[in-house]
Amino acid sequence: MQANWVRQRLIKEKGSVKILVCTGSLRINAIGDASFKNMEGGGSQSGAAIRIEHDTGPVGGEGQVVAWSSRRLKRVVSSTRSAELLTTLENAHVGILVAVMVAELEGHIPYAVRARGATAVVEAACHAVPVICTTDARDTVTALRTEREVEAEKDLNPMKRQIQSLMQLGLLRSVVWVPDSDMPVDALTKATTEARREKLRSLMRGDAWSPTEFDLTSMHDFPGNSVYYVSEKYLNYCSLLYNLDDDYQEHGNSVYYASENYLKTINC
Repeated sequence: MQANWVRQRLIKEKGSVKILVCTGSLRINAIGDASFKNMEGGGSQSGAAIRIEHDTGPVGGEGQVVAWSSRRLKRVVSSTRSAELLTTLENAHVGILVAVMVAELEGHIPYAVRARGATAVVEAACHAVPVICTTDARDTVTALRTEREVEAEKDLNPMKRQIQSLMQLGLLRSVVWVPDSDMPVDALTKATTEARREKLRSLMRGDAWSPTEFDLTSMHDFPGNSVYYVSEKYLNYCSLLYNLDDDYQEHGNSVYYASENYLKTINC
């Protein structure tokens, strides 16, 4: 109900909505928050805003929200930390889907990549349009830095491993912690105050957003994800070696960064 109230205010209030102009590299920021057992019957709630941003820093900056949600978590969780971790995992999957759509629109998925199947398309999309997840739960970022299992909350471990796998594969660039005071989607999961509503309205309008501080764990924290800078011409050459295609002989020299794991998948 609170999310619908904010939506109605955004529709009715006079003002301007900023349109993101694509002038450089883009990324997807899946901003999420969760509340533990705050719903009828003891259910937990998740809220999310999927934002396309200019890829100019670790988190935040100019961007535009393209999707949002506020709903009951479908799985039973045992703690606030579990709820936040599950929300991060679900948001990562949505962010990857949006990254594939943006990469398709931007022309980053050539025929030679499509010919190798869905996995190659997703990998190429997430390298062209990186995905990050933003949370206000510092425990989430801390838990992802270690492969040690959590004995006290065993439901955490499968979710943690899935997120770590996404980072190891290079599909998720980083999970970023921001302070609760800077979390713009609090109004989707908690009793709202005017300050929370205004932060959400500002995000929906497309205003620039940057946290006062942040911490993160990234794909570069895992083995096999050293980053190499490679030219478009070299990537084309590798693709031709993997799947010969006379129609895919481009000669660009734009520079891309790619993880070690990704270069291995295309036989570079």
